[in-house]
Amino acid sequence: SEELTRIPLARLLTPSSYDTGLTILKQQIDLDADPVRDRRRSWTVEVELRRKDGATVWTEARTSFLRDGGGMPIGIFGATRDVTERKQAESRLADSEQRYRTLFENSRDAILIVLRDGSLLDLNSQALSLLGYSRDNVPELNMRGILGAASWRRFRKMIERDGYLRDLQLAVGRADGSRIEGLLNFGLRRDASSDITSYEGTIRDITEWKRLQDNLRQYMNESTRAQEDERLRLSRDLHDGPLQRVLALSLNVE
Repeated sequence: SEELTRIPLARLLTPSSYDTGLTILKQQIDLDADPVRDRRRSWTVEVELRRKDGATVWTEARTSFLRDGGGMPIGIFGATRDVTERKQAESRLADSEQRYRTLFENSRDAILIVLRDGSLLDLNSQALSLLGYSRDNVPELNMRGILGAASWRRFRKMIERDGYLRDLQLAVGRADGSRIEGLLNFGLRRDASSDITSYEGTIRDITEWKRLQDNLRQYMNESTRAQEDERLRLSRDLHDGPLQRVLALSLNVE
């Protein structure tokens, strides 16, 4: 305590925290000029303290004015607690969210976060491009309108029953009124109480793939039909020509 009382506040705080503390203190002094302001008020500030060993710790200080008999502020007092772990966790979370946002925006698949009522909480640029909307249209969008009422009911029933959707093929409506064939993969998002809050997943445009599949199926059908027609022609030719002559020869030989 003897060492601490000889150290100026500017040396106890990092430069940015010292500036933050002075700014907030000035604001509180200015507020104190208001005669109706609560004189017993307190405020909370997060500052980074320097330790004797050179390390720094984040602290949360709950602070009030010390006042003289006339109610004028003559100092400050308060309680400080170490919140370094919480700040580090917040920093890791912020980094994680930034990485997720980068992946979210840069994905080649259309990614959507859908609330249980069908409204869109968020979607990436690829989803906007796929559906043909601008970012300004997002508040008006609803999966019920994008998929159609019947498909939306099917979507909700399946995902809330199974907890996920895998390779569900549904028609998806675009802003210009056209429809594409979509391949949907979605999962549930839950809150801290494990209650379902929304659905998150991807929509992939498989219209061209479906067209190629249909063409291939048609080609296979035509090929099979051509083979069957050729077999019928050969059987008729065999029956009407060589087979009749073989029977005649057989009779002659007998």
